[in-house]
Amino acid sequence: MTRFVAFVLTACSLCSVSAAQTSLLSFRWDLVRKHELLPHPIYFAGRSAAKQFQLASVPLKLTVSPAGEVTAVELEQNPFRSMPDPKSYDWQAIRQTVLRWKFVPFTVQDKPVTASIEEFVYLVGPRREPTVHVRPPVIKPDSSILITLERTKCFGACPAYTLRIDANTIRYEGTYATVVEGVHYENSDPAKVRQLAQRFLDADFYSLDDKYALGL
Repeated sequence: MTRFVAFVLTACSLCSVSAAQTSLLSFRWDLVRKHELLPHPIYFAGRSAAKQFQLASVPLKLTVSPAGEVTAVELEQNPFRSMPDPKSYDWQAIRQTVLRWKFVPFTVQDKPVTASIEEFVYLVGPRREPTVHVRPPVIKPDSSILITLERTKCFGACPAYTLRIDANTIRYEGTYATVVEGVHYENSDPAKVRQLAQRFLDADFYSLDDKYALGL
């Protein structure tokens, strides 16, 4: 799924644009997403109790100020797109979260402008508590710690990368649609890595299911 962003140009210097030109400019999302100042939470718990929840998208229309702040959030009405049942999600929770998103200001001719952006958030299954609690390992002074995170491609421009953290090294490899691609290394702080590992144990990570699936 390709995602697009449209800018509404409000700078007075653009008032002389000819009628043959449009005031809306569309950009591929894999280019525009680089304006994100911080990663934006886009997944929200739906209210379905089914074990396998059907992934649903909620289209949004955002107004971003010349300072890069989201000043308005609305549901994007599209007669060609089916909308999730409003009872299946908490609109106010989504709206309040999106209002905290930040962007690098969008510019036209090097001048910050107000941007009207088409975005999406996604509904996932509600939180399921573990049915069986597994006793986690104890982190000892000589414990060997390795934390691995991998994200793979989707049907659109989802970033694909791997991250490996041990007591001495952080290894990152961006493979697709990432701001930084290739393999990069950084030193890690053993004490902070141990603290991070302990947070997984405190969150009852070892009691989670081996797999969580969403219908598409």
